[in-house]
Amino acid sequence: AYIKARPVAGDPALGGAFLAQTHRFVYESPEQADLAERIQAMRHRLEMERGGGGSQGAHVKLGSGGIVDIEFLAQYLQLRHGRSHPDLRTPGTLEALRGLATEGLLPPEDAAVLEESYRFLRRVENRLRIVADLSVNTLPAAPAKLEKLAKRMGYRPQGDDSARERFQKDYAAHTGRVRAIYNRVFGTKDAGRLES
Repeated sequence: AYIKARPVAGDPALGGAFLAQTHRFVYESPEQADLAERIQAMRHRLEMERGGGGSQGAHVKLGSGGIVDIEFLAQYLQLRHGRSHPDLRTPGTLEALRGLATEGLLPPEDAAVLEESYRFLRRVENRLRIVADLSVNTLPAAPAKLEKLAKRMGYRPQGDDSARERFQKDYAAHTGRVRAIYNRVFGTKDAGRLES
């Protein structure tokens, strides 16, 4: 959580001092040998408890290949390399991904896929919230509601595919690519799911 810390109001000097102290705590602490395992265990627990989907549909934020996969991956690499690469000390996920690619710590093609998927998933999340008028992160299970969401995302029927089917294909492609990169970074064998 301290990785994303940033001053938003008040005395700029005090905010800067707080950030400097936070960065020392986060980035200059001795490296933890079990960092990857701890992050992966936390991610697995979140996915099992809240992101499984079930009768509701896929969870955009916490589900497999969702927003949290991208955020956890970026934050893990920031924690691991932020001490020797101060430019990685940024609260923004997209900025962190770009920095990781620039520093050669994440293949540029992986960073591009993660950035594209992050933007796509955030758009989905925003459309869900607009439609429901409250904080919603789960895709609707009902085909009619999913069709409505797909159309709000700009999808239109094409050939034999409905807007819903085209959206579902893109959603599955994005989350599948994200999970594959996540598992590569964390060294898991199965690119489709987290190892327990």
